[in-house]
Amino acid sequence: MSISGSIDERILIHSEHTAREIDQEVKRIIDEALERVREILHKRRGALVALAKELIEVESIDADELKRIVEENASGPLVVPGTTASPKRSGPDNHSSGADQSTSEGSL
Repeated sequence: MSISGSIDERILIHSEHTAREIDQEVKRIIDEALERVREILHKRRGALVALAKELIEVESIDADELKRIVEENASGPLVVPGTTASPKRSGPDNHSSGADQSTSEGSL
């Protein structure tokens, strides 16, 4: 019984240590994401306030109006996280296989 008891203790201690490491890593990831969100909101505050004011007045807007409001109130180029900053290409000869269409420039 003492042999299995000591094995169970080691597993329990190891599991607690592993759980603590996982918790710390999860906290680090969440803290970093929260800081990034705060930075994005701070940078885009002007556009968000202008958008809120417009929506209070007219209740709905279309994509072109949204783009106009964001561009007028942006402090610099705004690229959606996870996308590239390269401009979209338009035209009939740019309909390739679509392999790289998952990354595109964003306006928010």
